[in-house]
Amino acid sequence: MHVLFRTLGQQQGLQLVRGILPESIDSFLQEAIEQTVRILLMGNTKGSQDVRTPQYTKISEISSISTLFCTEEQNITVMNEGDLINLIVTNLPYVYTNFALKYKNKKVHNCRIIESERIYQTLNDYLNRASREYPIVTLVNGKSDKELELALYTGDNQKDVLSIITSYIKYPAKVYFDEAFYEQEDSSTENTLENHSVNCDLPEHMHRTVVELAVQIWFESLGLTSKQEQNQDNNQQKQ
Repeated sequence: MHVLFRTLGQQQGLQLVRGILPESIDSFLQEAIEQTVRILLMGNTKGSQDVRTPQYTKISEISSISTLFCTEEQNITVMNEGDLINLIVTNLPYVYTNFALKYKNKKVHNCRIIESERIYQTLNDYLNRASREYPIVTLVNGKSDKELELALYTGDNQKDVLSIITSYIKYPAKVYFDEAFYEQEDSSTENTLENHSVNCDLPEHMHRTVVELAVQIWFESLGLTSKQEQNQDNNQQKQ
């Protein structure tokens, strides 16, 4: 992606592309990756900042970031009576897409996701309150911005809960490429290029789109200065 970045930059006539530092390229690539993911999410899902539900009429578009889709199952040990289960999450994803509870009879039921502002109104509603088949989850801010509390309501059936299945979209990997190692790489060394780089974990067919956006972001960051310097270079070449 570094080579493509420099190539596309030179094709657009940006003479400064040869002097840009590798870590700067990493930074622009990372910004382009995050913008791409954010645009796809906002355009093809609905919900709050923490929970987004895919709109399946546009599933082909959001599948472009399918490499970021993850599912985890976490066992639950119930210690208290009642219908409320509290879980503290510290390894926060980019965004949640679904929650489900697995019971001891192995049946799995999707949770209804209710905003914290409406949770008590919903719990007191005879028709919409939590039950075994229709559990409720609400997300509550934790003690810091690095943790989140999940409040699970099962309608007095919490002792039968075995685990929670969480579906989410993870943060894109923070890309890194050691150009110096690549240029000096010795085939006899035990170190490999994989130990000196972190690849983009979006599907490969999206890499060119990401690089093109990264070049655009870099160009815009230079502003008028880059155009003035480019014109000066062109005038010097003509002279």
